[in-house]
Amino acid sequence: SIVGNISFINEDGVLITSLDSGIDKTESLLSREEVKEALKTGEGTSIRLNENNKQFYFYKAFKIFNDILLIAIPIATFSEVVEFLLTVLLIIVILTVIFGYILAYYFYYTDIKPVEILERYVRKKFKDDSIPEIDMRNLPTELKSIAKTFKKTKYKLEKVAKKEQEKKMYLMTTINSMEDGLIVLDENNVIKLINNSARTILDLKEEDDFKDNILMITQNMDLFTAISNSGNQQSNQEITIDDKIYELSIIPLSQDNGKLILLNDITDLNKIENMRKEFVANVTHELK
Repeated sequence: SIVGNISFINEDGVLITSLDSGIDKTESLLSREEVKEALKTGEGTSIRLNENNKQFYFYKAFKIFNDILLIAIPIATFSEVVEFLLTVLLIIVILTVIFGYILAYYFYYTDIKPVEILERYVRKKFKDDSIPEIDMRNLPTELKSIAKTFKKTKYKLEKVAKKEQEKKMYLMTTINSMEDGLIVLDENNVIKLINNSARTILDLKEEDDFKDNILMITQNMDLFTAISNSGNQQSNQEITIDDKIYELSIIPLSQDNGKLILLNDITDLNKIENMRKEFVANVTHELK
């Protein structure tokens, strides 16, 4: 059997004979693309939808002497073509999603995940010493220099922090070895620093939490009044705490509006001074 339809037309586009029952004999076939091309080059091709049966055809035209042989081979109906195109489109979408997922997975594990590891390492390193060191071999080339720079910076910061810790330890050792009581207050008269001598003088324990002002902590109204009345001026006066006399020095701190408090025990000096005054008075009386 013959697949398709065969037609002969002359050079004027008039149909000579045809096996295609659906062809319009009154139509000028010279307007068809394949016919135009065949008249110019000897043969021509085109694919288009037949409006009569809604079916796509492959058209091939050959110029034979002064006539044209026209072959029409059916391809598929319009619905079949649409179904085919939708199937192809669905396959393309599925392949695109799969390829995109694979590509995203690749970039995540090669570029993004190493950055996240480095970020977590930087963020948590100084909070948790149990975090392992970064394996440079698992990092992309672009991040290796960043990781190396961070590690160098971390080591430098650790050295600086160690030196600062040593300085702080020496300072606290010096402060706690003082016989005089030393207290540093903030602008709200809350204790920020206190040495062991001041703790002993004010009967404060090591575990005391200094969140309230010094009056609430010590319950010493005379001390609080002296601190409050000093304002922003340095002052020196005597104060009695638990039957002992102290020279109270209040020095304002300009940087944070706090105050430095010094308590110097002068009880024995006062006793000696009173004995001296009494001795002088007795001698003067006897001489008189």
